[in-house]
Amino acid sequence: MKQSWKTYVSSLNSNTSSKTVWKKIRKIKGNDCAPSCHLKKDGQIISNLKDHADHLAETFSKNSSSENYSKNFQQTKQRAEKQNLNFSSENNEPYNNPFLMAELKNSIIKSNESAAGPDGVYYQFLRHLPESCLHTFLKLFNNIWTTRDIPPSWREASVVPIPKPGKDPSDPSNYRPIALVQRIYTERALHLDGQPISVKGEAKFLGVFFDSKLNFSSHVKYLKKKCLKALNLLHVVGHTDWGADRATLLRLYRTLVRSKLDYGSVIYGSAKKHVLRALDPIHHQGLRIALGAFRTTPIKSLYASIGVSS
Repeated sequence: MKQSWKTYVSSLNSNTSSKTVWKKIRKIKGNDCAPSCHLKKDGQIISNLKDHADHLAETFSKNSSSENYSKNFQQTKQRAEKQNLNFSSENNEPYNNPFLMAELKNSIIKSNESAAGPDGVYYQFLRHLPESCLHTFLKLFNNIWTTRDIPPSWREASVVPIPKPGKDPSDPSNYRPIALVQRIYTERALHLDGQPISVKGEAKFLGVFFDSKLNFSSHVKYLKKKCLKALNLLHVVGHTDWGADRATLLRLYRTLVRSKLDYGSVIYGSAKKHVLRALDPIHHQGLRIALGAFRTTPIKSLYASIGVSS
């Protein structure tokens, strides 16, 4: 214990980053541990651990439910899910071939350091396995791949609730669920004409950016940047004392800015409210330029001037 403490303290040196130094100092002072807090339900404190878990699970399930999507998106989703997909194949495609040892080793090397899942296995452990164990793992993976018999435990994950900084810890909606899955798995590298196809975190389809978590934050950032360029044109042709008239500026706004915001909104409109709020300043700034309004003009007055509610 004493030696461990010496090693811990000795790790603070001139080469240690400031972030790491202060993180360790806070731990030494005991300020790094968050105080324990009971959750509340309907204003009542929950003290039972099982009730804690049930209440958190209920909140997480509700937050990720399809009920949070807009009606237009739900209707589009229902229509898409009714379409039958053709999964027929002779399994001669390259991505249906058995895994190779090189793919297994590459997957282990590229793995990131993170907490262990339900199996208690860390990636660091997998990186130091002898060749004989790797061959056993490869045989296991290929057997699962060909038989399609996935172990039930591989379908499970340990969900750890992490409190959001600065939020009320008694409110279950102020926790972020972190899923820890089994570490013993590998990734399949797809190939086209002998060339590997890299896995991307996002893809652009028909002008909309889809990310792996479907939170559409990348698309909103892209949309904001694109609309700002269009607003520059409105600045050039519009002025309170000179420039194009109000009707022309409104027409330009609807054509150059609002049309971009509306396109694909039935899809990206399912994003969280705090993500979509990043587009509000674009919308409001465009209206101010077109209407010749002041920066202090209330938003509701802008909407009333053009006869819309939002």
